[in-house]
Amino acid sequence: MLKRYFRHFLKQRGFSEVNDVLYSLGYCQGDGCSFTASLDLSEVKALLPFVYSDDHTRATDRVKNLISLRNLGKVLETEEDLTVTISQSGNYVHENTMSFDWETPWGDAEGSADLYDDLVDRIEEYAKDTAKVMADVGYSIIEAFQQEEECTWSFKTDRYLFQLIETNEEACNTLVSDYDEDFFISLVESLIAGKSKITGLKAQVFDLTAVDIDNVSVEEPLEVIHLGGVEYSPGDRSYGGCRRELVGELISEIRGSTQQTQRQAA
Repeated sequence: MLKRYFRHFLKQRGFSEVNDVLYSLGYCQGDGCSFTASLDLSEVKALLPFVYSDDHTRATDRVKNLISLRNLGKVLETEEDLTVTISQSGNYVHENTMSFDWETPWGDAEGSADLYDDLVDRIEEYAKDTAKVMADVGYSIIEAFQQEEECTWSFKTDRYLFQLIETNEEACNTLVSDYDEDFFISLVESLIAGKSKITGLKAQVFDLTAVDIDNVSVEEPLEVIHLGGVEYSPGDRSYGGCRRELVGELISEIRGSTQQTQRQAA
């Protein structure tokens, strides 16, 4: 799931085609994101407005970028080929493990080497910033998934105890990855914005005539139903109606078992 969204994220940042996306997001020093790519001339041209942005507070920076962009545009119009390579090195994964280089069929690019060096320096700065932001995005997605098991609802009758438990749901192991592109992007961006969360649910019921109510956590439930990949709004303990549906299934299971027992006893 993360890798699929990261590819979309990179496209939005101007990197339309990447070879691989790497990430290590375990909240440890040295963790982060990186990516590799081999940018051809057309991809480099498409990236220019991002690396020579006019979105600067200082007028001098805007003017310098516009001049560089104009000069590069003229040179690249006459260039037959240019490849900018972004590679990964080392045992860690973060923005500073990315390496950058460029080449043309003529080696020194016939006098344009300084211009291309500056271009690659700009791409490096922009790509590393992109990888750093991508790591923050990744953590936001991970944190939108339930990490620990927690009982969030219970109901007791004279004979039965019903419980609904949020179960661990990992971002790297979810049905969300199989959604169509538009829905997938919409959902993930809702997770990033904190408007949605995803959890697994476990609904279970205990027969109070057969268990110790004071130690129910170590008792065997009478029936259990699991449901994974549940999207819901934070604070919504109905889980978009899933709680009622699961408890209803438990009640149906209990009734079916009771009727079967009665028939066997008759």
